[in-house]
Amino acid sequence: MKKGKIVVIALLFCTIVISSYFLASQCGIQPEETLPKQKTARSEERHGEKPVTSETRSGEKKGKSDDTNTRGFPRQIIQKEYLRTIVYYFHTTARDATCRNIQLLTSHTLNYFYRDRLASGKLVWKVVNMEDPWNKHFVDDFRLRKKSVVIVTPAVNRRIQWKVLDNAENLINDRRRFMEYIENEVSSFLREQDHETNPQSGIP
Repeated sequence: MKKGKIVVIALLFCTIVISSYFLASQCGIQPEETLPKQKTARSEERHGEKPVTSETRSGEKKGKSDDTNTRGFPRQIIQKEYLRTIVYYFHTTARDATCRNIQLLTSHTLNYFYRDRLASGKLVWKVVNMEDPWNKHFVDDFRLRKKSVVIVTPAVNRRIQWKVLDNAENLINDRRRFMEYIENEVSSFLREQDHETNPQSGIP
């Protein structure tokens, strides 16, 4: 009697298992042991594969930008600008008539004498607020004490040359002398630049 009950229970159990498997296969469900195991970063590293992360999917991880080189000069002066001379006018937030006149007359002088170089990008004219926090490094780089015209030549294979034109403010009321002063100083830097880029050209 007991053996009969055991046989009936066994048959019932087998029927349930077979039915469950049949239903699972009809629904597209695979048994757990046949499911592919998901790769983890550790398993990939163990097999010599590079783990795929959000950074590697979207490209190489970007490093932090650095605006200065080892000498403390702004990177925008160093990188890809060693073939051009830059003339800056650094002013304060509060501007008076003298301040604006220095900017206007310097701009006029550069356009009058160096229009072609400005157009070609070999000479660059920039106006910068020296009191803007983003521009504070210029004050340290060029040791600025007041509003100033500064010429910079990032020369090839040697230290950067720069000069603060301290006399610009003193000459602002004499248009001719002011323009001559700016033209002489800029031309001196441009000759040096030409000599650096064309050492065999015979330029003095």
